[in-house]
Amino acid sequence: ANSHPGTDEYYRRLPHRLFIGLLIAFMAPLVILSLYFHFQFNVTLKESGKLHLTTLAESQRNTIDLFLQERVVNIFNLFHSSYLEIPPSTEDMAQALQQLLEMSDAFVDVGFLSPAGAQIGYAGPYSFLRGKDYSKERWYQTLMSQNANYYISDIYLGFRQKPHFTIAVKQVIEGKPFVVRATLDPDKFYRFIRTIGQGKVANSALINREGKYQVVDPAKGGLLGNSPYMPPMMTGSGANEVAANGDPELFAYSWLKEAPWVLVVDQPLKIAYAEMYRVRRIMIAVTALFVVLLFSVTGITTNRLLLRAQATDESRKELKSQLFHAAKLVAVGELA
Repeated sequence: ANSHPGTDEYYRRLPHRLFIGLLIAFMAPLVILSLYFHFQFNVTLKESGKLHLTTLAESQRNTIDLFLQERVVNIFNLFHSSYLEIPPSTEDMAQALQQLLEMSDAFVDVGFLSPAGAQIGYAGPYSFLRGKDYSKERWYQTLMSQNANYYISDIYLGFRQKPHFTIAVKQVIEGKPFVVRATLDPDKFYRFIRTIGQGKVANSALINREGKYQVVDPAKGGLLGNSPYMPPMMTGSGANEVAANGDPELFAYSWLKEAPWVLVVDQPLKIAYAEMYRVRRIMIAVTALFVVLLFSVTGITTNRLLLRAQATDESRKELKSQLFHAAKLVAVGELA
């Protein structure tokens, strides 16, 4: 028997319809699951990257706080030194500076202030500061107005017109407030921060509440320059993605307890999220492999189903032809 034109058209379209149907049936769950897991992995690994950098910032912040606490104790101890008298002599101040330098080479000089705010004792490279009146200085007024007996200032230029910051300690002696103040070198302080962050592919900086750098890598900015990123004010620790200078970076921050500064640690996203990108590449490769396998399995399954359908249809047609032929013979027999 000859093939019917409608049947030929049906079998010509059937492979495409069957292939698309099977592909949708298999692909839809795979696509949904892949998108879901891809999204969940991205969220989880991003949070992991932020948590890692935040932990690094908090660790460095604790070390910096401890460093500043030790410097405050070093200055406090000068009040209890047996050699320091009131008013102190030049030899007393020189010995005091030597004692501080033995504790940390970040110290630059040391001064002893009278209750009126005049520097009546001094040792250091800026001899013209001896006798200077500090009563109008911001750090001095802040120290005198607050309950705390020490104060750590922002980076400023001061009388010497050179960046430095002051740690001032107040002590009441015979009912009168005396102050010992020492200044520290920001460059040596920066080297200390670089040391504690050694081996970490991240940049660390200290920023004050006005968003100005107190300590910074010279390649990233200048002292007292404006930071492109300012974290939320006094909110502990955290991390944010920021497009700084056109390049997306991850910034983690942690506010210090000893000074009104925030430590900011930043990494390029390609480094901060390196693990996420690696896992994402693996997921894409595995998904692509599954898609190839799915296409192959779907193609093979479609061909097998089509061949079986064609074979069944041919058998049906052959049986129908034989029945039709037998019926004709019966009719001829009846006529005979």
